[in-house]
Amino acid sequence: MDVPLRYGIRLLGVLLAVCIYPVSVRAAEAEQPAYPRHVDLVTLGTVLGMRGQTASERGLPVRFASADVASVLIDPEFRYEGFYLHRILISKVATIAGQTDSWRVQGLLVFEDVAGRRAYAQYSTYYRLLSDGIEITRAAAKAFTPPEPTIVWFAVHQKDVTAGMLEPENHAELIKLAATRSLTNVPSVTEDYAVFALSMDRFASSEQMTFQSSVQGLEIGSANLGGWPVGVYTGRFDPNEIGGKLKVNLVGEVFPIETLVLPSFPTRPFEWDSDAQ
Repeated sequence: MDVPLRYGIRLLGVLLAVCIYPVSVRAAEAEQPAYPRHVDLVTLGTVLGMRGQTASERGLPVRFASADVASVLIDPEFRYEGFYLHRILISKVATIAGQTDSWRVQGLLVFEDVAGRRAYAQYSTYYRLLSDGIEITRAAAKAFTPPEPTIVWFAVHQKDVTAGMLEPENHAELIKLAATRSLTNVPSVTEDYAVFALSMDRFASSEQMTFQSSVQGLEIGSANLGGWPVGVYTGRFDPNEIGGKLKVNLVGEVFPIETLVLPSFPTRPFEWDSDAQ
């Protein structure tokens, strides 16, 4: 189904500063309950494991029960290099079997880099409170795709398109290339253009994005660059008429197919589950 736009259709050409600063996919803004301090600490310890580390250089009082416990958290395709922890969204906290020193926490982690790209991960961690710190006994994490990802669009004259832009290998570099060549004033004239649709949110492997067009003769290419979908539309058309003619579909195992229309998408809050069970 068509998802309503947060903003009206506007020219595809935008300034670099606007292009690389995405419309944030905001999780629920409601205040979370006050959790014990150890919940934050063990979450930071979980992030260390996701980065392939077992100890904090700053002396975080969290350790793993074994190297195997930490290794389970590592994504072989993504180590979050260059991404800082932007936000922690706790969804569930509880003691285990009524033991005051054994806990579990579940939630969503939001990572972001300097270009505004985001990577999301759901996590679940079991741990014990000891006299000298916290011990993680079991943990798991997996990539999460926001139901309505942020997509940025760039219109570029085909004469200004390089081979590297049509066959990109690096998502971050493609953002820079497209942004520096993006049109800032697009006349209502039918010419040869290339339009780039770049996801600013990393996709889980179970999700994919397909790119469609109702413009006759338009060529559509796509790539998945380390979890970031990219679509490239090339052909002859009037870029001011693109609003209803170029679309992307989010296809996944968790979420149904949804049709998303340019230029930017509204966001849906993270589903909270704050009941400690």
